[in-house]
Order: sequence, then structure tokens, then C-alpha cells
Amino acid sequence: MSGRLVEIAPEAARRMAALLVSELTLEEVFVSLCDLLGSLVEASDVEVAFRRGERGWVRLGFDGKRYTRDALSVLPDDDPCGRAAREGLIRSKNPAAFALPLLIGDETVGAVAARSDALTEYDPESEALLATIAPYIAVALQQRLLLDAVARERFRAEHDVLTGLANRELFGSRLEQALTRLHRTGRSVAVLYIDLDRFKPINDTYGHEAGDEVLRQISERLKALVREVDTVARVGGDEFVILLEDVAHAEDLEVIARKAEAAISLPISYREHELQVGASIGIARAPQDGRDIETLVQRADEAMYRHKATHA
Repeated sequence: MSGRLVEIAPEAARRMAALLVSELTLEEVFVSLCDLLGSLVEASDVEVAFRRGERGWVRLGFDGKRYTRDALSVLPDDDPCGRAAREGLIRSKNPAAFALPLLIGDETVGAVAARSDALTEYDPESEALLATIAPYIAVALQQRLLLDAVARERFRAEHDVLTGLANRELFGSRLEQALTRLHRTGRSVAVLYIDLDRFKPINDTYGHEAGDEVLRQISERLKALVREVDTVARVGGDEFVILLEDVAHAEDLEVIARKAEAAISLPISYREHELQVGASIGIARAPQDGRDIETLVQRADEAMYRHKATHA
């Protein structure tokens, strides 16, 4: 091992090890990895392909500006990472590009490819350095892929697939937490129960795709009305709830309800059509209208139906 490699390999390993215990996302870990490789081996472009068990491959790329992520069932035959995963170290016809496999133990789990715009060729030291830190790359990315998969599964379990809003289960959990804080600190909690008016005719006339687009746009409008600490959830086909905390005055809830009703009533463009729905909104506030989840939601639901009956 040359003097330069002896000098920088431990630092490279230390920086890679730091990524293992960081709380960075997969994208942040990969971009940090690319920055590291760029400083060590003059890499302008970096690509990593990583096996995801029987689900194929995930391929990550970074060109110094843009991060890309693709899911592939197989790696193309002409893909440098694919060749390296199958054959070992690959030197490209471009002398300043190469790829090598990523191993965890004896198992090949992927490959990393680097290319330089600044060099005419990579020297053996650069290749040796990349080989030295390749195991760290493999473990860091595998760890983040697993955490990423867990986070995605949790998100799917707690959110509505169509709109990305919280689902009934997550709303219930957050309302329970808010009521616990209410009992402990006296902070106010309110629930707005929203049912869309004139939604069914849209589905019947224009089809479910039109209805889905209405629900998506309504969801975005409702999210724009509230703070990050509040929760907007879809709890039924055309039913939404908003959980609000720390509401100082009952009048504030009426203002929010009117804003929500106005936002929902704005026209929605769908293909060549202008679609429009309305909203019936019921409000319940804790502790005035109840101190538990079931009672509070029921009171908001009843208030919504009273609103609907008086505006029919």
C-alpha cells in the first residue's frame, strides 16, 4: 500500500463509518458518499446498484447536481454496475471510469461505478482506495435501504393511498395523544368533521378517475389551511377530519371552518370540465363537547349532519 493510500484510507473509513450511525436518509447518505468519493478519487459521476432480495435492484446515481433513484427488475447487460456485480472489477473503455462489486462477507450485494471528467485515467491507488472503502459503502447503503423500506411500510400503514393524508388509524392515534396532553396541560383540542356535498354525481357522471382527482385536490387545499402541528385525515370515501390543537377561542374554529368550506367550493379542473363540490362541516371541542375520542368524533359528526340538514 502506497504512502498516500496509507494516509487517506483510514480517514475515508472513518467518514464512511460515521454514515453508519447517522440519522440521514438514503438519499442523504448516498449524496454524502458521492461527495466523499469525489474528494478522494476525483469522481464526477457515481452510480450504485444494490440488490433488493427477490424484488430486483435499486439504482442510485449522482452527477454532482442531481440525485436519481430507479427500481429495476434486472440490470442491463451494458450497465457498468451490472457487469461489475457479475464479473468483478471493470475498467471502462473510457480510462477514467471503473466499477467494482460491493460485498458483505462473501455475498455480492451490488456494485459501485465511478467516472471522472477531470482525469484521463484512474491510477491503481484510486482503485485500491475505493476497494478499501467498498465494504463500508455496502453496509451503509444496505442499512439505509432497510430503514427506508421500514419507513415506507409504516407510511403506507398510516396514510391514505390516494391522497397521502393520515388515515383513520393515524388520526385516532394523534387525537388520543392530543387528549392526553389536554388532560395533563389543559391545552384545547378541536375536531372538524367534513363531508363533501355533491360528490357522488361527479363519480356517476364523469367516472371514478374524476372523483379521485377531486379528492386529491381537496386534500391539498385542506393541508394548506392548517399548521404543521395539525392533522388532516381522510376517514371515508368523501369524509375528512381535521385535528387542531391549542385553539384559543371557539370563534377561531368558525373562521377555519369557513376557510375550509370556501377552499373546497373552488372549481376543480378535470380535463375539459370544471367540477365543483361543497362541504358540510361539524365542529367539536374538548373538553366542552367531550373528553374521549369516541365522544368528540361523534359530536363533530352530529354537528356536521346538522349543518348538512340546514343547508340542504
